[in-house]
Amino acid sequence: LKSGKWREAVAAYLACVHYADACVGRVLDALSASRHGANTIVVLLGDHGWHLGEKQHWQKFTLWERSCRAPLVIAAPGVSKAGGACRRPVEFLDLYPTLGDLCGLPANRGNEGVSLRPLLGDPGAAWTRPAITSNGPDKISVRTARWRYSRFPDGEELYDHSNDPNEWTNL
Repeated sequence: LKSGKWREAVAAYLACVHYADACVGRVLDALSASRHGANTIVVLLGDHGWHLGEKQHWQKFTLWERSCRAPLVIAAPGVSKAGGACRRPVEFLDLYPTLGDLCGLPANRGNEGVSLRPLLGDPGAAWTRPAITSNGPDKISVRTARWRYSRFPDGEELYDHSNDPNEWTNL
């Protein structure tokens, strides 16, 4: 910001995202053209978000949606539907139980996560589990489909995503 390079930095960040998307597309096209495309589960996940000046932040590591949200794509032949999108908050710790379930392996009762298979088959399926994010033992956020509640050493924040998707008004 001090050097006046904000616009160029945002453009470079977006160019990197665009390039990564194009590379993923090439890999998926090659998989589809191979003999393994019909029996391969694909999982694509990414790092959590980065503030590009929103709310006066230029960094990661906040408990707001922009920083906590991360991409997760799962394509499971015979289960998920092409182009399907689910907006439910889930956690990466659900990946192990999901992959085990999709592969027909017995569940490990010691896992905290749950299989996302119901959401893969029906993105609108009932889902009551929240997603929890932590930036340390004293900075925790709980996200449901509608709400984000965050707790810090010096206070709390509550946002209603149905009315305030950008988390501007702390209720």
